[in-house]
Amino acid sequence: MPDEAKVSVRELRGRLSEHLRSVQRGQSVLVTSHGEPVARLVPVERPAAAPRPFGFMKGRIRMAPDFRETPPDVLAAMEADPFPPRRRGPAA
Repeated sequence: MPDEAKVSVRELRGRLSEHLRSVQRGQSVLVTSHGEPVARLVPVERPAAAPRPFGFMKGRIRMAPDFRETPPDVLAAMEADPFPPRRRGPAA
């Protein structure tokens, strides 16, 4: 492979993070043991996301009948004072 680094197992162990970063950037790494190739680290091929046509979810999403209504407990929480005055306890 044209853009390939060749490293020993010992070097791979010592600098694994660096070699993984180079693989993430698209370079492959040939791992050798006593000069013989034993493994190759290559970037993962990520499949392209399939295009979603406009309206592909039509008829699959349902809204609850009361979707536009705010529940009373939520309204009460919104209208409540977010910073009520502190009560002072008895002096010590």
